[in-house]
Amino acid sequence: MDDQTTSEAKLSGPGPVNERIVRDLRTRLMRGELAPGEILTHRKLAEQLDVSPMPVRDALRQLVAERALEVANGNRSVAVPRLNHAKLHDLKTIREGVEGLAARLAAERWKPHELAQIEAILAETSDGAGSPDASRNQRFHFAIYAASQSQVLLPLIGSLWLQFGPYLPRAGQLAGGKIGAGDKYHREIVEALRARDADAAEAAIVADIGQAMDLLLTHGLGDTGSGG
Repeated sequence: MDDQTTSEAKLSGPGPVNERIVRDLRTRLMRGELAPGEILTHRKLAEQLDVSPMPVRDALRQLVAERALEVANGNRSVAVPRLNHAKLHDLKTIREGVEGLAARLAAERWKPHELAQIEAILAETSDGAGSPDASRNQRFHFAIYAASQSQVLLPLIGSLWLQFGPYLPRAGQLAGGKIGAGDKYHREIVEALRARDADAAEAAIVADIGQAMDLLLTHGLGDTGSGG
């Protein structure tokens, strides 16, 4: 977990406290900042975020209902779900289909400011390890998916990333310590978007997803991923 100062900064933004906590935890899950099997207690999380326990409880209840977290220790805490091989294989297949479609639509529908944002994220310097690189990877993908202009696909993709995100560090480890090892595919995606080539954009996204997922399927989920 991040320290209290960092957590408070992450909770900045509009909306009630419980909604801001939900956004913060979703982001952490998608960027691999919470590990599979990690336990989150209401009281400890409230202390770290410097908020009362009630909005934390409400936020965690919502994320459990969305299956982004699961109840642990007899309702006294929640945990980040673990995946098994079968679930990971399902996730790979569904991600390739749904995110591939989003990339295809993005190639057809992007607006100039959206393409500029995608290009800017790709151009960012990455340290090659840890959460900054994971953050860039997640922001890059979601900038593309936002350019699809699809209000239906975005929530579906978010749900998929909540399940896969905790395994990003493991995928990065298997890729030689670089979560953004798919930059080759990222460049291909941007080139396809510039050309408004929907087929090429979809193919590059599918290849990017497949690279990370295949590493996990082939080499294993690590000690934290054996449950199921």
